Amino acid sequence: MFIDSLRKVEFFMVKGYKALDEDMKAIFGDGMHYEIGKWYEVDGEIKPCENGFHFCKKLEDTHRYYDLFHSRLFEIEADGKIMEASNTKMVCSKIRLVREILPEEWQTEENFLKILKIDGRAI
Repeated sequence: MFIDSLRKVEFFMVKGYKALDEDMKAIFGDGMHYEIGKWYEVDGEIKPCENGFHFCKKLEDTHRYYDLFHSRLFEIEADGKIMEASNTKMVCSKIRLVREILPEEWQTEENFLKILKIDGRAI
C-alpha cells in the first residue's frame, strides 16, 4: 500500500502493465504462471531485479523489457509494498492481472510513435 523511492512515498494501489509469455508465464524470473483476477504475493523483502513482481507504469514502456510481438500484455493492479526500480519499471509485493490488452488495442499508430520517440528513433 505504499510506494518507496528516493523521491516519494505514497499510499495507494497502483495500476500498471505487465507482459507475460504466450502461456501467461513470467518471461523473467521463475516462470511463474498467472491467472486473471487472482492476487499473488511474494515472500520476503522486495528488491528490484531480485525479488518481487515487476511491471511498467506506462504501456509504451513495456517494449523496453519484452518482445511485444511474442508476449501477451496485461493491465495490472499492484498493492502492498511498491518500489520504483527505475524511471519506467516498478516492483511490488502483491499483484493481480486485471485484464488482457489485446494486440488491436495497443498496436496503434499512436503507441508505435511513442515507442519510436522513447527509443530516440527519428519519426
